[in-house]
Order: sequence, then C-alpha cells, then structure tokens
Amino acid sequence: TEYGGIRECERMKDIIHGKFSSADEASFYYNKSVHYYNIADFENAAFYINKSKNIYKEINLTKEIDMCNELIGKINENINKKNIALEKYNIAISKLDDRICPEAASSADEAMRIYKEINYSKGIQDTKELIDKINKECGTEIPGILKTIAMVVIGMIFTISVLWWNDKR
Repeated sequence: TEYGGIRECERMKDIIHGKFSSADEASFYYNKSVHYYNIADFENAAFYINKSKNIYKEINLTKEIDMCNELIGKINENINKKNIALEKYNIAISKLDDRICPEAASSADEAMRIYKEINYSKGIQDTKELIDKINKECGTEIPGILKTIAMVVIGMIFTISVLWWNDKR
C-alpha cells in the first residue's frame, strides 16, 4: 500500500504531462491556422483550427475552445467572401466575352475590392490581369497605335504652327 500512493502519483504525473503535451500540440495547430488565415489560405486554416479545437476538447480547455470557435467564424466568413469574389470574377470574364464592358469592369472591380479586403494575393493578381485585359479590349486604355497617331498629329500641328509663325515674321 505504501507503493500504491507512489504509483498513483506517477500515474497522475503522466496524465498531467500528457495534457500539457496535448495543449502544446493544439497550440501549434492553432498558430498554424492563424498563419494560414493571415495569408488567405482559408482551407488549410480551417483544417488546422479543427485539429486544434478537437485536441482542446479532449483536454477540456474551454477558453481555448472559445478562441478556436471565434477563429472558425472568421475563417467561414472569409471563405464566403472569397467565393463571392470568385463569382464576381467569373461574371466579369463572362461579360467581357459578351462585350458588355461596363458590367465586366464593375464586376472585376468588385472582385478586386473583396480580394484586397481578405488579402488574397492570387485573387488580387488574377483580377489585376483581368482588369488590364478589360481595359485593353474595351477601349478604356488607349492602344499603342492610337498613341503613336496622336503624337504624330500633335507633331504635325506644332511643325505647321512654327512654319506659319516663321512665314508671318
């Protein structure tokens, strides 16, 4: 019986050590989830936050479970926003294909606003390229040949003005 108390202490020590190890593991997954959330990789963020939450549930750390639930809410909200932005992006492509330029530009601008809000760099880059394409194909950007023609016309007007002015003197 004297050794029974020692064995019980050893068992408790192992249980406590296991809980601390589990808490460290859950914290690691939580931090990994926050990292993915910050770079707008919401799918990986959701994966790791769920791993973290499950471990916190096993060791009954309610404050940490609440933190996980809060982050899950933010992740889900941004997954929704990312889906809306993708929908706007696809609408812009469709409108551009149909040559409905104002709606294409408007949808692309809305996609860009959302992608910037959630800090989704791939979406921002893709949408920037789409906006450039819309500007080029819809005439909202002056094509290179028109710029050249405009410069030639301005040059001719200037030359004629100088010649006329010299004639007048």
